[in-house]
Amino acid sequence: MPTDSRIAVVIPARNAGSFLREALDSVFAQTEFPGVFYLARAHEWMGELLLELQQAGSAHAEFQRALQSTPNRFRGLAGAMRAARLSRDASRAREYAERLVAQCERADSPRPELDVARALLARN
Repeated sequence: MPTDSRIAVVIPARNAGSFLREALDSVFAQTEFPGVFYLARAHEWMGELLLELQQAGSAHAEFQRALQSTPNRFRGLAGAMRAARLSRDASRAREYAERLVAQCERADSPRPELDVARALLARN
């Protein structure tokens, strides 16, 4: 199956386990495979879309909603940190960066988001 980098698929997946197989089967049944494929929780997905639309304040609110149900999820913390930075909320960005670095204290694989968090903490 050819891959097309112009195609992106986003599947929001919050409490959607029973529909996930059907959604994935639908993606794999296409004639061209997407260049980018995301499986994301609904609020995180919305936060990412809002960041793409340069609406950092609204994105921050979506990431905060995501963190209410999963307070230590890497993607939620990283997205909230990025949204807070872009909306110029330095204290919240620092809070998320601290949580992200603490959570990944023993991580042994490189993560760009973690590098950003460490750099943010080093500046302040």
